[in-house]
Amino acid sequence: GGYNDRDDRGRGNGGYHDRGNGGYNDRDDRGRGNGGYHDVDGGSGALHWSGSVDDVADIRIQGQRVDFAGTTRNGVRDVRTSLSGNALPRRDVAVSVRQNAGRGTVYVVQQPTARNGYTAIIQVHDPRGGFGSYDFDVRW
Repeated sequence: GGYNDRDDRGRGNGGYHDRGNGGYNDRDDRGRGNGGYHDVDGGSGALHWSGSVDDVADIRIQGQRVDFAGTTRNGVRDVRTSLSGNALPRRDVAVSVRQNAGRGTVYVVQQPTARNGYTAIIQVHDPRGGFGSYDFDVRW
């Protein structure tokens, strides 16, 4: 489904055409639908991430596991994460990020593929000295 096609309870249709027409693409209210035409092993999901970053940080997502590391001495602190919907599946999916807050940039540097063990990497670039607060959502 599209990035904005789900409501806060994770009950969006997640379907191939996102029309909510009651057909084979729809998810039921418990979020157990197949997530769409080609989502045979899990539907859409999301990660909400917030924390403070000094310089550059990598956030790695694989299945339900979320790791993060700063590339400088100070790195990352005060991190809070929340997964909703389905785990990142072990198949090619498109991962997107929406930055809600932060003085720098947040973007996808690696899409999950068989070659990288179905691991997505999101990178945070904080341009100023000291820690900056960031808040973003990752969807698949």
